Amino acid sequence: MLLIGVGVRTWVEQALYLPPQPLMAGLALGSAVPVLVAFDAKAKAYADAGKVRLLAVTGPKRDLRLPQVPTAAEAGLKDFVLDSWVGLLAPAGTPPATVARLNEALNKALTDGAVRARLQEMGLAPEGGNPARMLQQIQSEMTLYRRIATNTKMRFDQ
Repeated sequence: MLLIGVGVRTWVEQALYLPPQPLMAGLALGSAVPVLVAFDAKAKAYADAGKVRLLAVTGPKRDLRLPQVPTAAEAGLKDFVLDSWVGLLAPAGTPPATVARLNEALNKALTDGAVRARLQEMGLAPEGGNPARMLQQIQSEMTLYRRIATNTKMRFDQ
């Protein structure tokens, strides 16, 4: 059993499926999977077909593709936020000028309408930023998951 989320007092059994499609299909078919936390854009297709019911999105804001689906906080899980994000990283020791050029090129690409539209179709909210913001994001995630691991006495057996 695994306690998921900080401040959420719900115990669930963790089932790892890689890739997630078999689990989503199992949920849609009414198998032994009663609920699923999925980072899978295909969930919308299953919901549109009436195969699953989307209870909440786990990000801090509603998903633009699913405006009728509340956030977990809106659904009553006050501190339950599991947001996904994508970042561009370079090896340690990359010259600052190279990092600056990459950052500038990425931010420029994110202003392109076609790029933004494609990312939004994939469920991403393109924001851009700078290396300091990326470092802050990574440190924040490390703090969150360290707290979850500590609170649940999670072990990583080999």
